[in-house]
Amino acid sequence: MNELISALVGGIIGSISSAVLTYVFTNIQQQHHARVQTTIQMYEKYQSSEMLLARIKAERVLYENRQQLKPLSYTEIYHETYANHDENWLYVSRIVHYFEQIAILHQEKFLEERLFRSSIAPYLRFWYNEYFGIVYDTSIKNKEDTDWCSGMLYLLEYLDSEPAPSPSWSLPRRASKLLNRAIARR
Repeated sequence: MNELISALVGGIIGSISSAVLTYVFTNIQQQHHARVQTTIQMYEKYQSSEMLLARIKAERVLYENRQQLKPLSYTEIYHETYANHDENWLYVSRIVHYFEQIAILHQEKFLEERLFRSSIAPYLRFWYNEYFGIVYDTSIKNKEDTDWCSGMLYLLEYLDSEPAPSPSWSLPRRASKLLNRAIARR
């Protein structure tokens, strides 16, 4: 009788352990899949025709600003463009807000790290190094609000301080395949 009870208890413990491990593994897989999908969606948003227009128009404004002897701050660009009924300010703002969204998603761990570093981070570095860094420095010199740049600064600090995650056995291939499939569907 004791052997039967021991076998029954062992079976129950084994079943519960198996169910818990299955749940944990499935949950981890689902979370990873959700992070990959969110990162791909944000990459696709950056590559959309709407954002392409925003990037082209914002780059014109910011390039002209960079070429000036005394580049303008973020607030000054606003006053020179939007306040003067120039809609190009909206495009500059759209780029800033895109990277704010990326920073929030990253802080909340909704982005897949390796895919983020390979697909979105290079664009962030480009925009900051070519344009927004100059605007940020001018804003600092003018003692103006720099909250507009906090998302970019958070991401850049993170990218510079954290080493890239080591490759897993299938993640780079899977992430690359998912990204290529998503792009091909467009």
